[in-house]
Amino acid sequence: MSKSVVVGAGTMGLGITYLLSKNIGHVTVIMRDLGKEVEKRSFLESLAIKDEKRNKLLEGDTARDLLARITFSTSYEDICDAQFVIEAVSENITVKLDIIKDIARYSNDKTIVATNTSSLSITELASNY
Repeated sequence: MSKSVVVGAGTMGLGITYLLSKNIGHVTVIMRDLGKEVEKRSFLESLAIKDEKRNKLLEGDTARDLLARITFSTSYEDICDAQFVIEAVSENITVKLDIIKDIARYSNDKTIVATNTSSLSITELASNY
């Protein structure tokens, strides 16, 4: 899988972003606005540096390599060439349904789409895809 997209830059979204970048490859994080990008990137950097010091990165990888595979965006057009998309926004059905509609608009029939919901109906969310 060469490109993944995470929609949402909260705690769960950043955790998913970190693991995808660490283990799979390039990840684009789609967020509402880029005003907090520096803060979000700093959080990811602290995780990467800790893992680098503990030798928990893939062989030959550095914290800098991992961070270089993460980009931030506000454009759903970044989904167009992604093989995997996961929404990780707040547990609000209206918000998630809107996000799923946007994902559906830009993804293709080969894109794997996932949700990070813990309490909402997957069936209801999928009905908007």
